Amino acid sequence: MVFGWGKKKEETEKATLAQEIQISEIMHALEEHKKSRQDIAAQESKPRFETIKKEIQSIFRIINNLKDDDLNLDDVDNRIKVIAVRGKAEIVETITKEAKTTIPDVRNYESMLKSTEVCSHILKKIGDVLGKNSRIVHIFAKKYANDLKAHLETVTTNHQIILKMIQEIKDFESSENIIKEKIASLTSLSEDLLTKISGLAKHKESLKQYENLIAGTEKKLQELKSSKEYAQFLSLQSNLKRLDEERNRTYKEIDDEFSKISRPLGKYVYVTSLDKQLKVLLESLIQTPSGTLEATKKDAIITILESCMKGVISGTVSVKESEKTVGQITHLISILDQLIRRKEEHEKKIRAAKEQAGSFDQNHFADLEKRLSDAKEDLDNTTSKIRSLESEIEQQTRQSEHLLEELSEILYKTLGRKYVVVK
Repeated sequence: MVFGWGKKKEETEKATLAQEIQISEIMHALEEHKKSRQDIAAQESKPRFETIKKEIQSIFRIINNLKDDDLNLDDVDNRIKVIAVRGKAEIVETITKEAKTTIPDVRNYESMLKSTEVCSHILKKIGDVLGKNSRIVHIFAKKYANDLKAHLETVTTNHQIILKMIQEIKDFESSENIIKEKIASLTSLSEDLLTKISGLAKHKESLKQYENLIAGTEKKLQELKSSKEYAQFLSLQSNLKRLDEERNRTYKEIDDEFSKISRPLGKYVYVTSLDKQLKVLLESLIQTPSGTLEATKKDAIITILESCMKGVISGTVSVKESEKTVGQITHLISILDQLIRRKEEHEKKIRAAKEQAGSFDQNHFADLEKRLSDAKEDLDNTTSKIRSLESEIEQQTRQSEHLLEELSEILYKTLGRKYVVVK
């Protein structure tokens, strides 16, 4: 076998129990193994190069004999003679030149590669020239053909063995590169795993904090809800809700009354000669009568309504049923005091109810509820992140284990012994 490894030794090594190897040690082990193979290859190539050199010199001697041989071309057709002489000259010139090319001595693997390169060049040149002129050799120099073929076969055989040695080392280097890529992938994956495991631990710690925060906040809220002040607060809120509903009904009644004259008011705003302040009030009445109506504005509102009514009577404000509109305006003026009083009574009741809020800290209660809501949202988000990270860690752990197995298999094929790769 190439490199001098006996079959028995190879089988013994393969039968050896698997040996542990650290990822950080793999490239060094590969480098040592490659260096050993290169040294063996260089050493085993030396006698083969010596054989090649001797065979090339034998070829050179045959060519020298060919050079002095007239090949009995005197009786050959002149055109063929010219071709034969030219072909012979080309063979002699090319092989003589290549035979004088120095094939460097092999000292190490690098010089072996250089010697192989020179040898390949010589063989190609000799092969090309003989191939080009093969008919001339076989027809006119037949007595040299067999010897040339025998020596060339010996050169080629040794050359191919040397090329095979080099190819095996190149194959080893290819495997070495694949192993290097696997190690890089595994290292990157391991670093990513460590980051995610660290992140998972932080998220789990945060999860505990959120759980504690939720438990603590719920306890505080429960204590507040169990208090007398909270019961009073709920009663107040219920009362305020009822008062708000009553006020809204009053507001709706006010808006409904003003909606009956919304058309004349809407037309009056374009023809009115009222001053700017009253015109602004008129526009507000049209938009939100319930929000605008109040005691301090009563006289101004009556002025506006009476002016609008005069416009309807005079025809300045055009409506379909002027009498009906005048009646609606008159009715609205007559109930203004009642509407204002009802609105003010509701506002007064609401203010009084709010003043009875007591000692219950509504803002603190609201802050606790917001804190609880935020903590629950954070808890849900963190739980989701933990599940996602756990899934990714599980997937990448399997991927890492698979890479370790692949690495062990490639090392076995490359180094010829079983390894268990450990991080």
